[in-house]
Amino acid sequence: KGNTQQMKVNRLALRSQSFTAMFGQLQASEITSPEKLQFTFTVDSLRTQPSDLRGFLNDTIPAPLQAFGRSYYEGTIAGTLTNFKLDGTLRTEAGTADHDVQLQFTEDYANASYNGQLRLENLAMGEVLNNPELGSLSLELQGEGRGLSPDSIEANLNGNITQLEAFSYDYKG
Repeated sequence: KGNTQQMKVNRLALRSQSFTAMFGQLQASEITSPEKLQFTFTVDSLRTQPSDLRGFLNDTIPAPLQAFGRSYYEGTIAGTLTNFKLDGTLRTEAGTADHDVQLQFTEDYANASYNGQLRLENLAMGEVLNNPELGSLSLELQGEGRGLSPDSIEANLNGNITQLEAFSYDYKG
């Protein structure tokens, strides 16, 4: 419901013919002026699996993506088209990631700055990287930076590895 300046979708439901589906709510204002658009998109549940992504990946699913298996996301994306915050949790068969990130793009999306936090819990590194010498990884990471291409990225990261299984040892921090 709404008008040309604002919109509210209380029960958004998108379903595929397979496992992938998304449920949530959307609120937006200034929708006729992209430069003024404000939105809040609450994802109550987004689920997918690697085989459902074939159409987006030219029928080839990279092994690291395959290792994540069925994935479930819940969170919020709020802001403008060029400056927004993502806050949520991704749960996969290979581990869990919590994030709270602010992204600010240039108007042409050629560059961006970002800052935020990421927490990984029991990420199955050996499965994701196809390396039997590696086990699970848990960490907390905070950072800020700018740049989108490998040549332009400048970032400062601080982190704490709370648990790492590697080369037959279980490190705890």
